[in-house]
Amino acid sequence: MAREIDMEDLRKKLLIDKHSLDEEIEHQAEVYYEIAEQAVLAKSRMDAAVEELKQIQAQLDGVVRREAEEAEEKITEAGVRAAVIQHRDYKKSSQNALKAREEFEKLSALRDAFRQRSSMLRDLVELHVSGYYTERSIRSSANKHSDEKVERIRSRMNEKREERSKGKRHGSD
Repeated sequence: MAREIDMEDLRKKLLIDKHSLDEEIEHQAEVYYEIAEQAVLAKSRMDAAVEELKQIQAQLDGVVRREAEEAEEKITEAGVRAAVIQHRDYKKSSQNALKAREEFEKLSALRDAFRQRSSMLRDLVELHVSGYYTERSIRSSANKHSDEKVERIRSRMNEKREERSKGKRHGSD
């Protein structure tokens, strides 16, 4: 059974905290994969819904023609099509196919937005490295403070890497 997709939660993950670029970068691939996977599943559901709609259409076509024949009524192709699309089973299946297409299109758009997010992260890192976010008047006096902050961030990132590599080594034992 497919799990429920929380589009709002996925949209919120598009937001970038420019003060935690290291964490944003670490999670980008993971979140992108989650969304790409959901888009693939949505495409599959959409294809299945369209196939179901075609099958229902074919079945109803046969039913309409048989009923017309039994009633000894002449029916045109347009009449058959009209009767088929007015049938409640066809309408229900058509709505399901439309909903599945909408879900797929939304997830595809979100996947594209996450591709863009990746580029934005790269650009923000370049801005950060160039000192864009530091005011000109305090850049020189803030260099020591910035250097300390950079060192703390590097240290935190190294600790996380070490924790992950230890976890991987223990997981493969």
